[in-house]
Amino acid sequence: MVTAGIVGVRIYLSHQWYVGDSDGKVAIYNGIPAKVLGFELSHVEEATSLSAPRAERLQPWHDLGDGITAGSLEEARSIVDQIEQDLGQSAGAT
Repeated sequence: MVTAGIVGVRIYLSHQWYVGDSDGKVAIYNGIPAKVLGFELSHVEEATSLSAPRAERLQPWHDLGDGITAGSLEEARSIVDQIEQDLGQSAGAT
């Protein structure tokens, strides 16, 4: 019974995606942005070189530190692409 619950949770987590901050860089995570009994329920799937603090200064991405939910890995990649575009536009404006 407990084993089935653990397997179910692992399957659920493997289908969850979000974009967040990993050591000051924008990253795609697999899982959910939470800890249970000291265990992280996510891991970095793809890291980028994009500055998370710079992205968070832009209104659409101010919640990056909390994680921006995506429905799939492809959707998470699209969010990262949009962040990259927005950072490029903000750099051109300054």
